[in-house]
Amino acid sequence: MGAVVFFVAAIALYGAGHFMDVFSPFLWQWMLVYGAVIIVGGELCWYTGLKSSSASEVSLASSFSPVAGICAAFLILGEAPTFAQYVGGSAILVGIVLTQMGNMRSRVQERAVSQVKDMEGEVGFKGV
Repeated sequence: MGAVVFFVAAIALYGAGHFMDVFSPFLWQWMLVYGAVIIVGGELCWYTGLKSSSASEVSLASSFSPVAGICAAFLILGEAPTFAQYVGGSAILVGIVLTQMGNMRSRVQERAVSQVKDMEGEVGFKGV
C-alpha cells in the first residue's frame, strides 16, 4: 500500500517523466548492488552482533543510531544539524552516559560483595 501512495505522490509532484529511467540496466545494476551488498550485508552483520551481544549492549548500539545518523549526514552530505537535532542528540547522549554510569556502579557493588563473600569463605566462620 505504501508503494502505491508513493507512486501516486511522485506522479503528482514530479510528473510521469520521473520514472523515465526505471527500466535502465544501469539503474538496476546499482539496485542489485545496493540490495545485495548494503542491505543483506548490513543485516547479516547486525544479526551476528545480536547473537554475540548482551541485551544492554544491543540497547546501547540502538540508542546511538540516531546520533550516528546526524553525524553521518553532517560529515557525508554537509547538512547542518537543526536545533531539534541538537536537543534530541544531546538527550540521547545524556541518557547513554547516565546508563553507563549506573552500569559501572552496579559492577563496582557486585565486585565488593563478591570480595566480602570470598573473605567470609576463607575465615570459615558462618555465624552462630
